[in-house]
Amino acid sequence: MSIAELSEHAQHITSEGAVYLCRTNLSLFSFTRKSNRIIRQKRDTTSQGEQILQSPHTPSFAFGTTAIAWRSAPLFEASPTLCSLPCLNAGKCVNVDQCDCTEFEANGTRCQTVPNRGSSRDLICRTWGQYNYETFDGLYYYYPGNCTYTLVRDCTHSQQSFSIQLPYIIGNLRFEQIAGYVLVRHHHGFSLAWDGNSGAYIKMNVDYVGKVCGLCGNFNGNMHDDLYTSYGLLAEEIAIFGNSWREEIPDKEHCRIIPVNYPAPCFGQNQRKIRNTCSVLLEYPFVLCHYHVQPYPYMASCVNDLCMYGPDNTTLCAVLTEYARACAQVNQPLHEWRQLFNQCVPVCEDGFVHRECVDCCPVSCGLEQECIDSDFQCLDGCYCPEGLVYENGTCLNSTECPCTFHGIPYTSGSVIQKQCSYCVCIGGTWNCTENDCPAECSVTGDIHFKTFDDRAYTFHATCQYILAKSRNSGKFTISLQNSQCGTNLNGACIQSVSLVIDEDLKKQVTLTHSGEVYHCNQYRISLPYKDDLFEVTELSSMFVQIKTNFGLHLQYDREGRRLYIQVDTSWKEDTIGLCGTFNGNIQDDFL
Repeated sequence: MSIAELSEHAQHITSEGAVYLCRTNLSLFSFTRKSNRIIRQKRDTTSQGEQILQSPHTPSFAFGTTAIAWRSAPLFEASPTLCSLPCLNAGKCVNVDQCDCTEFEANGTRCQTVPNRGSSRDLICRTWGQYNYETFDGLYYYYPGNCTYTLVRDCTHSQQSFSIQLPYIIGNLRFEQIAGYVLVRHHHGFSLAWDGNSGAYIKMNVDYVGKVCGLCGNFNGNMHDDLYTSYGLLAEEIAIFGNSWREEIPDKEHCRIIPVNYPAPCFGQNQRKIRNTCSVLLEYPFVLCHYHVQPYPYMASCVNDLCMYGPDNTTLCAVLTEYARACAQVNQPLHEWRQLFNQCVPVCEDGFVHRECVDCCPVSCGLEQECIDSDFQCLDGCYCPEGLVYENGTCLNSTECPCTFHGIPYTSGSVIQKQCSYCVCIGGTWNCTENDCPAECSVTGDIHFKTFDDRAYTFHATCQYILAKSRNSGKFTISLQNSQCGTNLNGACIQSVSLVIDEDLKKQVTLTHSGEVYHCNQYRISLPYKDDLFEVTELSSMFVQIKTNFGLHLQYDREGRRLYIQVDTSWKEDTIGLCGTFNGNIQDDFL
C-alpha cells in the first residue's frame, strides 16, 4: 500500500473517527480515536452465545483477589469429557474439571494463558493469525472474538492523549510504509506497525507504564494482572475479559459476545501430528533465541491455528514468522531460518529480496525526508538488497539517487543553473559552483522599492533622493527626483534620474520622464550617445539604458513608472542609499 493509497483511506473515517486500514478474508482492522483507544476489529463469521455475569446464587472462580462468575445456563453445553469447560492451549483434561497445563507451562484452571518468560521482553503488544494475542507484559492467550475490540487505551483520563488521523503527517502522528508494513508513530504516545495482513504490533512510550488498559493489558511489568475488564475486575476467563473490551460501532449490526465455554480449537482432533509439526520451534535455528523469547506461547498459537485451518504451509510459516519477528525485536534476528524452510520463503518483486531485519529508519535518497523513528527494532519483508537504497518503488546505488529543485525531481547527472552558479546532481546532492551574482535594485509603480538584497518596501515621497552610491570610493552616485502624478495627483512618479561619476557634475547624465537626456545637467544630447564614461542607448520605444565600463547599468522607463539598476559583484559591500547595502543581509539595508 502506497502513502497515496493510505491517504485514500481517510475517506473511510466514520463519525466516530474510525479509519479502516485493511479488509481481508480473515480480518478487518480499524484504529479509532474514541476515549483514546486503539481498536482492532475482526470479521464476524460465527454465532456466539451471550454472557451473564455473577449473581448472588451462582458459583464463582477466583483469580488474584477478584472473583468473576457466570451462570451455568444457557452458556454451558454438555461436555463428553470430565471437564465441564474445555482445556485450552494443549491442556489435557486429567480429572473432573482439572486440566494438565504442563506442556506449554500454561496458567489458569483451563490453561487459558501462556506466559512468555524469556529474559528479553520487547514490551510489544501483538496480535496475529486469527485469534492470538500477547500483552505488553508477555501474556499469551487465545480469544476467538469476531467483534471490534479495544486493544489499548489511556485509562488515566489524563490530558496527554493519542489519536489516529490521516494523511501522512498530521500533528503528532506520522505514517510511513516500509517493507510492506504500515508504520504509525505518535511522538509522545506509541508506535504501531501493521503487516498488511493479520499482524499488528503496538509499543507504548514509557510514560504510559501502568496507565493503559484493553486487550493489550496494563503495561506494568506484571503479567498476572493483565486480564482486567473494562469495568475494573480481574478475570480468569478469557471470554469475560475479551467481551468486556468489545466496542459498539454506530450503524453496525450488533456483534454477539463469546460464550465462556467456547470450544478449544483442537477439541475432538488428534493433536499428535500437529504438535509434532509445531515442535520445529524447539529445534535449530529457533533454539538460538529460546533464552530471549520463550517458544511456548508461539507453540500454543501454532497448535491452535493448525487445528483451525489444517496443517498447511501457509499457517505454519505464519507462526514461525511471528517467532522470528519476536526474536528480531530483542535484537536476536534469525537471518537464515527461511533457508531451512523453503516453503516459507516469500516471493518478492524483481529487484527486491526478503530480509529478516530491515531498519525502521533506512537510508534514503531524500535528504529532506524525515524518518519516522519508530520504537521497533526492525521489520521483516521484501526490501532492497544490502548496499542499495529504496527510491520511488525501485532500488538504486546511492550514486544514482535523484535530486530535487523547487519540488521537481532531476536524475543523477542533471545540470541546472541556480542564479549565477551551475549545479550538477551527484548521488542525490547538488554540487554547485560558487559564483557571485550581480544584483538589481528596482523602483516601480507608485514608488515601490526592492533593494539589491531583495528587501521590498514602499516609500511615497516627492523629493530628491540618493538611490545608490558607492560608499568607499565615491565612484558613482545615482539620485532620483520624484513628483506627484496621477489623475488627482495622489500618486508618485519618477520625474528624473541622474548618474554622477567621481562626484564630478561635469560627469553627469540625466534621464527625464519626458524622454530627454541631458549631459552635465545642461546639454541635451541625442541618442545613441557614447563617450569614455558611459554609453546611452534606446532599448525600445519606452526604455533608455545607461551602461558604464565599471560594472553599473541603469534602465529607465520614460513614463516614470519603472527604474532598474544593476551592479556587478565588484560593488558588493560598497553601496548605500535607498537601494540598500548589497551584502546579502536585508537586515542592514536601511543604513
